[in-house]
Amino acid sequence: MEAFAAAMRSLDPPPRLIVVDTAARAMRGDENDTGDMGRLVAALDRYRTEFHAAVLCVHHSGHGNQDRERGSSGLPAAADVRIRAKSTGPLRVRLDCVKMRDAEPFEPVVCRLEPVEGSLVIAEVATPAESLERQVEAYLDEHPDASQRAVEEAVTGRAEDIRAAYKRVRPVRPTPGRTPGQGASQVGVPIGTHLAQSPTLEDGGW
Repeated sequence: MEAFAAAMRSLDPPPRLIVVDTAARAMRGDENDTGDMGRLVAALDRYRTEFHAAVLCVHHSGHGNQDRERGSSGLPAAADVRIRAKSTGPLRVRLDCVKMRDAEPFEPVVCRLEPVEGSLVIAEVATPAESLERQVEAYLDEHPDASQRAVEEAVTGRAEDIRAAYKRVRPVRPTPGRTPGQGASQVGVPIGTHLAQSPTLEDGGW
């Protein structure tokens, strides 16, 4: 601890952010032990106080319970802010505010990542709804004739959310045989054309 503090004192300007990645690798003892976790928290508090820096401590969730950090509750109890990061698809991570001390929690955001020199950087931040819309738009750009079902199968997320995004991105698909007021088709039926059966909801094309 002292060697690390001495190294930071030699920096000009002093650090404003200290990242501990991960808590288990940075501590001695057992992450399940309250005393051992308390010593880690004390060390982080010392750095935060001396250098007036923020401390970001990365910690894994439990194997059985993905909604909380694994090990002792001492670390999450001491934290001012807790943010849960969860993959929502290839190169996408959702950030949820689980705890915010003395301030309003922020709304969930989805970060799109891009590979850069062997690592990943955040290329875009959006709300979950905006992120889903952009994924649907990107898929439809590559597959302009894709059906709603194909989009649901290709995009990661809840089916009802994907359907809502699909309808916002492509609210009306011109479909022969539909008339305005019956599925909002923008293509009329030529005179003399007879349909074998009336279009139904099962016909698709929404």
